[in-house]
Amino acid sequence: MRYSRELQVAIETASIAGRAMRTAFHATGHTLTEHGLDASLEAMIREPLGAAFPSYGQLGEELPQADRLATDEQAHVWVIDPLDGSTHFEKCRRGAALSIALLRAGEPVLGVVFSPLYPNDKGDMIAWCEGQGLIRNGVPVHRRPLASALSSGHTVLTAPGAERDVKGNAEIVSPARFRGMPSIAYRLALLAVGEAEASYSINGPVSWDYAGGHALLRGVGGDLFDADGKPVVYGHDGRGGCGGICVGGTSTVANELLERLRQRRLGGHRSSSRKTLDLRGRTIEDAGQLSRAQGCLLGQLAGDSLGSLVEFQSSERIKASYPHGIRELQDGGTWGTLPGQPTDDSELALALARSLIEVGDYEGDAVARAYATWYSSSPFDMGSTTSMAFSAAARATSEAALAAQNAANKQSQANGALMRISPLAIFGCSLPKEILVKLARYDASLSHPHKVCQDVNAVYVVAIQHALKSGDPGEKVYRFVRAWAKTQDLDNAVMDWLRAAETSAPSDYQSQMGWCKIAFQNAFYQLLHASCLAEGVEDTVLRGGDTDTNACIAGALMGAVYGIEAVPFPWVDRVLTCRPMAGFRGVRRPRPVTYWPTDALELAEGLLDLSRKKASLC
Repeated sequence: MRYSRELQVAIETASIAGRAMRTAFHATGHTLTEHGLDASLEAMIREPLGAAFPSYGQLGEELPQADRLATDEQAHVWVIDPLDGSTHFEKCRRGAALSIALLRAGEPVLGVVFSPLYPNDKGDMIAWCEGQGLIRNGVPVHRRPLASALSSGHTVLTAPGAERDVKGNAEIVSPARFRGMPSIAYRLALLAVGEAEASYSINGPVSWDYAGGHALLRGVGGDLFDADGKPVVYGHDGRGGCGGICVGGTSTVANELLERLRQRRLGGHRSSSRKTLDLRGRTIEDAGQLSRAQGCLLGQLAGDSLGSLVEFQSSERIKASYPHGIRELQDGGTWGTLPGQPTDDSELALALARSLIEVGDYEGDAVARAYATWYSSSPFDMGSTTSMAFSAAARATSEAALAAQNAANKQSQANGALMRISPLAIFGCSLPKEILVKLARYDASLSHPHKVCQDVNAVYVVAIQHALKSGDPGEKVYRFVRAWAKTQDLDNAVMDWLRAAETSAPSDYQSQMGWCKIAFQNAFYQLLHASCLAEGVEDTVLRGGDTDTNACIAGALMGAVYGIEAVPFPWVDRVLTCRPMAGFRGVRRPRPVTYWPTDALELAEGLLDLSRKKASLC
């Protein structure tokens, strides 16, 4: 039997309900219990399904009085969860979803899972029915076969609460990594499309929580297993149980995870001290702008990680080691880091981002203290110019910014200020340009006060700001910032570098590899000449020299233009699951949780919100 009509109606119904979810998500001060959002969403889903298929049964979470048994011969039942992940939805954490499943005599034959807010308001809809292939946002998906064993390159999807016991969950999924997502159904949907190799839920899920995702998983040859390691089953009324735990994937992987879950009690201690960023009343509705801000941070982080594999090496040596190109974030490299792990470039960018969000503004002493705290954390990589300034800030008992400025090398034209500044551009998205430029120059003065360093900072943040605000393509962004630069009192060398980027990359990446000219000119060259973000970042790395810094600066600029969709998912996955935890298997460069990049998406949204609030006061 084919279910094309059922699938069409379910997708249309999910789209309508998803719009209502978006509206509620961005409303301030709402709660589900006060406004009955989950019940109204369920009614919104039930009505069109019932009208189109009156003989099919219905089972839902919120309106038990509307449940009904099937009257058709094949015992079709719709199983509905209107808002899976509601607790996190109320906290304005993205990743909640609505789930619609169709069972035939207890067998899942159709699934639609729609997360209308992840990773931004463009949303993500994944659907399948018997007789048709899996589709994601209307595009067919063909994933590789599900893994029969977990490896270090795999990801397991969990609830966001896994962050409360990072060590415990990391041990359970080892050698894989884990990523938290609020909705059980959406976790299974992401597993089905290939963003993970397994998923587990341990808080007593029931049929409406997982039926839609279960159907999608069956569509790609996977299954959902209960606490005893047996495939989850449903009655003719749509009800079913899993014994309090369910695991999606292949049988062998599911049973291995179940055994580990039985042996370890999760949540016994908190092994992550960083608080989850509270975005209630702070969410961003403009999907394009948020995508570009997310792309900016992820482009920075991924470029840094890719470049760290071959930092300081010549182009010739890199190409000999990677004859087919360098495209994967891998273990090892110059510093022995994990795939997705930041080096000094992006650790300082994260320090800046967190200072902005914690203080609610750019406050010079707070930023200098954040940099000083980083210096005192024994980072595995640090430039001499950066060290000179931030060591002084770390020693200061007060006025950390002034101490850094006084100690800073006045002659250096190194790239250490440019490499960390992209979060300021996101924070400055809605600010007047003169304020953003002033802050960018001030931040450079904390460690790299030379006029050239201040000028490249200014040009770079104005370019990112324009990209974030306008959504213009790279050529227009370049034309805009070049026209703006002509109105400023910039060093002639900086104007020459910006002009040269239109036709050529730097001629030498090696002999003065830390020079800000190389990273600056290269970033605009890649913006104009690379066909996509991944190509620009890879080409940057293949040119050798200070590869991590050059690539993170280019990656942030291109990410601000192209958005998160342009960052290859394997890069996104490695960044958002990177936890360099002390004492854990494979971690050679353990770092404090402050410098973990796992909350990059939330940081991007928080910075945009701050920009909006700050601009309203200007």
